[in-house]
Amino acid sequence: MAMEFLGYVTLFFLLSLVAVTPIYFSLFKYGFVKSILASVIVCSVLVVCIYWGSDVFADLRLSMMGYGINGLSDFERLEGVPLEMHKEATQLYQSTFGVGWPLSAILALSIFVAPYILIIVSFATFYKMWRSKNIPNKARQKRPAGWTR
Repeated sequence: MAMEFLGYVTLFFLLSLVAVTPIYFSLFKYGFVKSILASVIVCSVLVVCIYWGSDVFADLRLSMMGYGINGLSDFERLEGVPLEMHKEATQLYQSTFGVGWPLSAILALSIFVAPYILIIVSFATFYKMWRSKNIPNKARQKRPAGWTR
């Protein structure tokens, strides 16, 4: 239970970083092109960490349960697992099948993260342009009548 909580906290932290990174780079650090490049690089590393970490986390949980991944049959694999955890261990083992973490990370980057970065950086750039036009320049401000230097 504590292991799952730690996994969820880590996942939430990394997803929060993925969400905040383009905002930070576009509003506070760089211009349009540099913020896109910096955001893509940082978010790519974070997304790879998320998907690789979930794969490692599943293997770690299986090994902590006593699951023998090298067994040839279900009986051999479940030998070291307590009886009450057989169903959970089998479900966790079967969840590792299918598309691997590298392909999942590539798909997540191309389908979700890249458009998110483009949208956020575009809005932030337009916001900075709008803000710079609406904030009056002190040199342009009208001085009150009778004002002398």
